[in-house]
Amino acid sequence: MSALHDAGLGLAGLLDSIDDGKLRQVIRLIEASGQRLTLEPALAGLRPRLRKLRPERPLTLPRLLTTPFAAALDHDVGVASSFSIARQRLGYWQARITERLDPALLEAARAAIAGRSEDDTTAMIAAGRRLWPAVASVLAAEPVPDETTPIEAERLRIADLAGIAEQLVPRLASLSSSFCANDADDRATLGAILALATGAGPDRLGTLAAMLLRLARQPTALARRLPDLAPVPLRARLQSILRQLEAEHRQYLAGELARLGGDRSEPLEDAIDRLGKLADALVGQASAPLAEPAAELRALRHEAADLARERYATSIDTVLAPLPAVDAADRAGAIKTREEAARRLARLASIVRRLAPTTAVHELTGATVERLVDLGARCGRGAGTLVDIDDARLIEILAGPDLAWHYLRPQVGKLVAAPGAKGRTARRSTVAGE
Repeated sequence: MSALHDAGLGLAGLLDSIDDGKLRQVIRLIEASGQRLTLEPALAGLRPRLRKLRPERPLTLPRLLTTPFAAALDHDVGVASSFSIARQRLGYWQARITERLDPALLEAARAAIAGRSEDDTTAMIAAGRRLWPAVASVLAAEPVPDETTPIEAERLRIADLAGIAEQLVPRLASLSSSFCANDADDRATLGAILALATGAGPDRLGTLAAMLLRLARQPTALARRLPDLAPVPLRARLQSILRQLEAEHRQYLAGELARLGGDRSEPLEDAIDRLGKLADALVGQASAPLAEPAAELRALRHEAADLARERYATSIDTVLAPLPAVDAADRAGAIKTREEAARRLARLASIVRRLAPTTAVHELTGATVERLVDLGARCGRGAGTLVDIDDARLIEILAGPDLAWHYLRPQVGKLVAAPGAKGRTARRSTVAGE
């Protein structure tokens, strides 16, 4: 196990150092090898980067088996919630299912999905139509050795979801990527998913509701609308379930925020991704009808905004690193790197504003822009302008086109202060002809 752990750490370091094209190739090789689950610890740190690259993932047999209950997996390893399946036991359930299914059925499924991607819903449903009922049968029929109550609940939950997978999977796939209860098609689909719990055991409604909230970008906002979409006989029970799930979700968000605050060494890009997900989950939730949860959510939003602003404040000066000379061979690469850093910071600033509009970052940006202009002036750059075109582009990314143009336009010697530069010394500048 120690050797495997060390190998995983070595792989993680190697993958982190290669470019995007090579990373896509490596992920394709890992997927084709069937070792994705074994290597998951090494890939965990690359998830934010992989989300951006979105490498095509083949439709493998383990993925086909997992599809009916994938949305029921806990958010993270070791973070348990009601009506869920522990992520750390995913490999165990895949192995147990595979061992008990008819080999001929498995081989037919492999042949049906050969060369298909996981986005090919048609191929997935066609192959799963015969496979998923068999999964339901083998899991429902036989307890696992030394089965505990939580393990039994997971086994029966997977069996139940596999039993309705032919109806559930296409409905989940038809939801829009940022689904909510405002879109008519999404409302109809959400109602049809909840209706699958009609006449079923008590666990199914909770599991379906938990899956939908876990898939939603704004789960609490969705929870406010779900009861109106459910069949009337299910609404009272669903209300109770949703209150329980919302309380657990707030605890999860608070824990995630604590983890973010406790690890200030996390790479900025990863921290921005996690803060962005927190903002997605928290924004729009402070209008909850109960005063206490609303106050708790508002407090989480302000805490997250303060954390994001702190990361912004400690990172903004990175864009002030001087560029190579105009005729230097590495100047274009340095400009690209600096602009990518500025875009990350601009995204972080927008996250702060979403979480708490009163938590300002504009004064930090303004001070950095002023320092950038001062550095340019000391370098003697800009014949008739305060910045060159590359610095103006940086200012545009950070603070918008108006301020960039203010500094880029020709100057002839009249005192003019930058927009919003209250209290700062006016710069000797004006537009030619004014």
